[in-house]
Amino acid sequence: MKRLMVILALLSGCTSIDYKDGLILGLEQMTVEEHYIDPGEIYARCSQCGQLGLTLPEACTCINFRTKHAVIWLPRGAAQSTIEHERAHSRGYDHQTGELRLQFAGWTKRSAGKISPSVQAANGNETVLSKVGNSGQ
Repeated sequence: MKRLMVILALLSGCTSIDYKDGLILGLEQMTVEEHYIDPGEIYARCSQCGQLGLTLPEACTCINFRTKHAVIWLPRGAAQSTIEHERAHSRGYDHQTGELRLQFAGWTKRSAGKISPSVQAANGNETVLSKVGNSGQ
């Protein structure tokens, strides 16, 4: 079975969703799973989708570009603003930084065979992690 390579979109924990220009065509109709877990489990769940380093996310959304499937991990008792932020990612919205859009564009280009197969194998990432919050804030 082909192992999914995972990438992490390093996003600022306090960036906001860009509802004006942030909808990413191709990601607007994903299937979604939403899980509420103990706050102490967030790091472990989110790190399954990408390397978090020393940041401690409040919540995250793991998006598989190939299957158009999003998995949202939220702590029990999450603020409504955090819930809506992660749900916006699952509807195809990006942060104002545009990093998710760049990751999807790169994946789309690779999956269309527009770069050499050897480069595609080395960079064939399908799943990205979008997170909100970290220990420094």
